[in-house]
Amino acid sequence: MSFAAFLFLLALIANIAATTFAAITLKGIIKPELISDLVFAPAARLSPYAAITLILPWAISAIAGAGKAVSYMELPIVMFFLVLVPSLLIALSISSWFLMINILARYKRIAMPGLVAFLPPSALALYLTLTATLRLIHYLPSSYVFVLSIFTILLTLNGCTRHVPS
Repeated sequence: MSFAAFLFLLALIANIAATTFAAITLKGIIKPELISDLVFAPAARLSPYAAITLILPWAISAIAGAGKAVSYMELPIVMFFLVLVPSLLIALSISSWFLMINILARYKRIAMPGLVAFLPPSALALYLTLTATLRLIHYLPSSYVFVLSIFTILLTLNGCTRHVPS
């Protein structure tokens, strides 16, 4: 379990490195707003869902009286580590890829150095996340894959969409 946590940490570091390398490479080439979007938008879009997903299991366990069997914090921590961390890391990677593709579509060959700087650490982040998740799957019930898939799809869609006020 601690090895999976270490892989998740390395995946987060690789994802941060990917966006940082792309931002440094693209500085002065593209609009600063797009660089800011690439670096901060996926995390800003996904952080409210992480907070809600942490609070919801705690509230359910407190209301249902599950605190007699386990502590009130055990369920949220387990859900955070087993479901939310892999889903967030995958969604963060795919959202960043989506934004990078949008930059490439707009700037074409001028943005190619940013893609070259972005792809290796981002692919490494995705690989590390999937490796850690596959290590965890062996110890969990079969329904875990379904729950993880649903969370990953929802978080990825939310990470790729932009909120437009009405």
